[in-house]
Amino acid sequence: MPSQHDLINFRVEDILSGKSEVDKILHRAPSPEYGYVILPDMKWDLITISSLYLMAISLSSSIRSLRDLRKSHLPMLRSIRVETARIVKERWGLGEGSIRMFIHYQPSYCVYIRACPSSTIHTKYASEDHFHVHIVNANYLGLMGSTVGQAHLLDDVISLLEVDSDNIADGTSIYERLTLTYGLGDQHGLFGPLKQAQAMISAA
Repeated sequence: MPSQHDLINFRVEDILSGKSEVDKILHRAPSPEYGYVILPDMKWDLITISSLYLMAISLSSSIRSLRDLRKSHLPMLRSIRVETARIVKERWGLGEGSIRMFIHYQPSYCVYIRACPSSTIHTKYASEDHFHVHIVNANYLGLMGSTVGQAHLLDDVISLLEVDSDNIADGTSIYERLTLTYGLGDQHGLFGPLKQAQAMISAA
C-alpha cells in the first residue's frame, strides 16, 4: 500500500504535469528547470480571504529545499513574488503588504543525515519532493509553520542570494554555507535522527 508521502507526491506530480486540478492553477511558468505553478493550498476553503493560503511549487524536483537555492534561481523566485502579487490583487483585491510568502526549513521528508566536518548537521531530501513557497494572508495569525525557526521570508531569501559572492572557490551557494537554526517538535521525522547525530558529534 502506498505511504502518505507517496500519495502526496503522486498528487503533486499529477498537478505539475497538468493531469489533475488544471482548473485550480492560478499561474503556470512552464520552464522545465525554473518553472512553477501557483494554486490554492488544500487547507484553504477558497472563500475566507482572511485565511487565504496559496502554494507556489517548482516544476523541477532538483530543488529540494532552501539549501539547493542558488543565484540562478533568482529569476524564478522574483517571478513568484511578482505573479503572486498580481494574482491576489486581481482576484481578491489584496494590495501590497497584504500577503506573506515564506519557505520552510526543514522540509518534511528526510532521506538521510550526514555530519559535516564543521559539526554542522545538514540534511538531504527525497528527490521527488518539490521546492515550494507558502503564500498566506498577512493577517492570518497563529498559522503553524509560519513562526521564526521554520519560516524564511521569500524577500529575505531573495536578498541573501542577491548579495551572495560569485567568487567562492568551491562554488557553493550562500544557503549551502549558512548555518540555519530551526525548531523541531519531537514528533517530526527528523527529531530522532538529528538527536542521535548530535549525540555522536558531542561524544567524538
